[in-house]
Amino acid sequence: MQSRYPLDWELLQKGDVLDAETLKDITGKTPGSDEFRFACMGLQALIQEKTGFTVKLPSDNSLRVLTDPEAAAHNERLFWQFMRSMVTRHTLNCSVDVDNLEATQRAQHDRTLLAQSRYVSAVAQTTKEIVLARNPPEPEPLDDGTR
Repeated sequence: MQSRYPLDWELLQKGDVLDAETLKDITGKTPGSDEFRFACMGLQALIQEKTGFTVKLPSDNSLRVLTDPEAAAHNERLFWQFMRSMVTRHTLNCSVDVDNLEATQRAQHDRTLLAQSRYVSAVAQTTKEIVLARNPPEPEPLDDGTR
């Protein structure tokens, strides 16, 4: 791929792979090192921001611009992972012992918990509505046995 340094966004296409050697040239870091991985994470975010493409950082020291079918599956998985993480973080935040916080920290913590509770509650309510819309309950039979 002919490109401008560090990368010509206009040349990237869905399905492209930036191999370890190309990434080494772009980042200046040694593949396999922590510095390389962090630099690739930054490049991944930059590519996504500039192109709107979903980019994955596999374990083989490459960056892969996902195709539409790959991106649909990948983004769905990340979305639900985020939702589970949001609930877990809120649950853990609820277990903080507020007696160990200073007054200003406690006030901020209370505001945070209130906001988080609203988000979690809204997600739970919306999920319930989606499930009910997909699987409407059977109508109750009338006294005469009809519906």
